[in-house]
Amino acid sequence: LEAMRRDLADGEAKTAFQVQRTWQELDQAIREERLYRNSIVSLTRTSLEVSTQEYASGDISFAEVIDSHTLWLKSQLELAVKIRDIGRSRADLLRWTGRRLEDRSGSEPTPPA
Repeated sequence: LEAMRRDLADGEAKTAFQVQRTWQELDQAIREERLYRNSIVSLTRTSLEVSTQEYASGDISFAEVIDSHTLWLKSQLELAVKIRDIGRSRADLLRWTGRRLEDRSGSEPTPPA
């Protein structure tokens, strides 16, 4: 009986640790997704537009336009990765807690009860 109690306590400690770790991953993924959505993608898009105009006026080479386009595409890809990370963390929290998080778009995640 005592061994079963220790196993239960170990399982509870492991679960609490995993929930906390996953919660931190979710919080980080949400903040990074916001950064990419609200800043980085639009900045790289602006850079691409400026590069395109500079190329049209003959101020920069085509290779520099390609570099700007590559940065813009990479920022969009990274945004998609952050969105995936949010979904993955939510799924992990569901696995560890057995409860779904309410989706409150644009707000911080609510810790599971």
